[in-house]
Amino acid sequence: MLCLFSFNAQSQEKIKTIDLAQKVLNKGLSETDLGTYQGSLLLQGMTELALVNHDKEMLAQIISLYQKFGTNEIQGKGSFISYKAGGNGAAFLKYQQKTNVLNAQVANGANQMFNGATERW
Repeated sequence: MLCLFSFNAQSQEKIKTIDLAQKVLNKGLSETDLGTYQGSLLLQGMTELALVNHDKEMLAQIISLYQKFGTNEIQGKGSFISYKAGGNGAAFLKYQQKTNVLNAQVANGANQMFNGATERW
């Protein structure tokens, strides 16, 4: 099989890494169930993107999304209790001391994970 590619450097659009990451994030947010493993990975990436870029607006957006796990508006699914608290990203924000509003939610998830509680949220 022969594949031919035409490459014209002049017609290539330059895009910043942050702009590409934002496009991927927006597509992911529109197409991914945030309560699943894939959603947890997307939220973790969004968390890190917000922190690396010191993006206060994105940080507020991600915190708002994590809060929806605490109210069961987003229901964490999967084999790990941490998904019910918003996953690693929520815990990472608490660890980085970027917000206090997730403290109880993350602590509850950690307690259930380490103490083997069977109580549902």
